[in-house]
Amino acid sequence: TFYHETEGNVTRHTFISFLNEVRINKACKKLTDGDYESISGVAYDCGFNSVTSFNRVFKTVTSLSPSEYLSNFLKNVE
Repeated sequence: TFYHETEGNVTRHTFISFLNEVRINKACKKLTDGDYESISGVAYDCGFNSVTSFNRVFKTVTSLSPSEYLSNFLKNVE
């Protein structure tokens, strides 16, 4: 069990769930910064070994697929 503190809240994670959250946060930043050539490239750059795994974890963490996340972000920027 791994404990993580954010904004004064302590949450309990397994190491893998914490690592996945860190990777997805990095992926979100890459997507919103426009720092990518493809979503699959973002997946590999952030440490995922497969796009399928990346998509599944991304949706678990954000409740959106990577393309939905990007689409929502772009709509809010305009």
